[in-house]
Amino acid sequence: MSSYYDLDDILAEDEKLPVTFRTGATGVGRALDPSTDADDLAAGAKVDLPLWMVPHLAKRNMVSALEPKMFGERIRKEVQADAACVNLRACSPYFYSFGTKIAEWVRDKTLTRFLFSTFVERYRDLLTRAFVLPEKEVPHVRRLLPKEEQQLLTAGYAAMRRYTAWQEQSHNRLLVSPILGRSLSRKRARLPFADVSNNNGNTTSASTGGGERGRGTGGWGGGSSASSGWGSGSVGDGNDGRHGGNQRQRR
Repeated sequence: MSSYYDLDDILAEDEKLPVTFRTGATGVGRALDPSTDADDLAAGAKVDLPLWMVPHLAKRNMVSALEPKMFGERIRKEVQADAACVNLRACSPYFYSFGTKIAEWVRDKTLTRFLFSTFVERYRDLLTRAFVLPEKEVPHVRRLLPKEEQQLLTAGYAAMRRYTAWQEQSHNRLLVSPILGRSLSRKRARLPFADVSNNNGNTTSASTGGGERGRGTGGWGGGSSASSGWGSGSVGDGNDGRHGGNQRQRR
């Protein structure tokens, strides 16, 4: 009982549910059971009633609901064998909604688990169809699906079409800002190259900025080094001060 004004919900509750009358019903025989000529229904009579009528009669202990054949053992075995190949719309246009609504009245604890597992198994196939199905075949496939799966297929197919249109569009592409591009170029230019050691144990740095850092106690730049590029200096430690690090040599 989701929404009073929901047409799909109204039609789902109009589906027929088999019941057994626990007590007799007077004057409604022909109205509820077209196959009988009697005006009254005797106790034990089996009749198919609209779902919206069953809760009111069941609360008065007048009827007991039976499980429909669409949720019987034969359909469950077919779904377990290959869920994607079963025509659920032939069972009911509102297969999942109707099954969820009657689960309370048929007193079958396995019904909700069966509906959930069936939907999960068929969900994967529906998404695959939405991605690869040609447009001309969509109406044919929709006729074989219950209402809930029709809505899912339509939503998936529409999303796929929007994604394809976005891929094929020739405008509104994301471009790198010229300012950001120049900034990235400068950062790449300052990245140091690998250090190469010569035979004398000295280190040659092919860096475009900054000299080699030594580990002496008097500051940085200890050891003999030859730097190619803009030149490298040393930075003193403590009171020694700083000496011309990263100063460009002007010639």
